[in-house]
Amino acid sequence: MAPCQKRKSYAELGPEQKKALCEHRKKTPRISQEQLAEWCQLQFGKKPGRSTISEILKQSDKYLQADATTANTSIRGRIGKCPKLEQAIVLWLNDRSHTVSISDEMIRTKAKQFAENSEMQVPSDFQFSNGWLQRMKDRANIKSFVKHGEAATVTEADAQQGRQAVLAGKKSDYY
Repeated sequence: MAPCQKRKSYAELGPEQKKALCEHRKKTPRISQEQLAEWCQLQFGKKPGRSTISEILKQSDKYLQADATTANTSIRGRIGKCPKLEQAIVLWLNDRSHTVSISDEMIRTKAKQFAENSEMQVPSDFQFSNGWLQRMKDRANIKSFVKHGEAATVTEADAQQGRQAVLAGKKSDYY
């Protein structure tokens, strides 16, 4: 049998890293692609292949013109059909997720409320489908998990009461 070969891992660079790579190439135009890959290894801890470097450099105008405010933080820079709505959902989730469990149905309901009650520019035929919800969660890096045991039975009121007891210093209430 042939010995197992270790699979090469792919080094994906984010938009900011691609921009830095293009700027470095602009500062040192005589640098080779292999040297640029080594530079990426030192700067970002990722060593892309020569073909990746070549593809990035072909699109260097795009990366050099992008500013930090418009760049998406995900690797591929995908945005949804309603970015304002998704941003509002993420902010709402960040406010709530630490205190209470939030189901997909709760997220979908809140998205519908945001779409109705504000000017999010949501198309009238927009469907709040499972596919939309999953892609939105992927874009925002939102993970879901199942709580087991006591953690699953705690309500928001119980959590608030426990926090108040801790803040008041009543050890007997939470021991």
